[in-house]
Amino acid sequence: MREEANHDRDAGSANELSVFDRELLQRLTEATRPYSYAEISRLTNFHRETCRRYLTLGKPPIEFVTGLCEALGVSLHWLLLGVGPIRRDSGAKDWLRAVNLSELLLELGRRWHGVETTLREVHERVARLEAEAASGRATKHPRRAVAVRGRR
Repeated sequence: MREEANHDRDAGSANELSVFDRELLQRLTEATRPYSYAEISRLTNFHRETCRRYLTLGKPPIEFVTGLCEALGVSLHWLLLGVGPIRRDSGAKDWLRAVNLSELLLELGRRWHGVETTLREVHERVARLEAEAASGRATKHPRRAVAVRGRR
């Protein structure tokens, strides 16, 4: 098999992804396993190198994700949440009968909680940096300021 069809990820970059992004990247890899980057490029109308980046580094834009689902017949619901059949044509009625609504709602809640927590942390960090800037305590390197503050 050609190297480009393997979709090998750069281990360093994959470790920097959120849980959601890592799971999405795993499902993207699973859905595109039989295809080369050139084939995915032709199917999605995205440049080959762009496809390679999205499928190895993660964090693809929604336009790529929806285009890939449309081109490959992959369920967007499965790709984003990991719930239901992989293929759109797998029979939605069968899936609806088999799905446990409470589990689905719990999974959606868990994922929303992760997003909410991340947003809250970003908001708190921005507020802290703005307060430091207003009081004249800000440094040119906010990361260094955090590390120095932690050593005191």
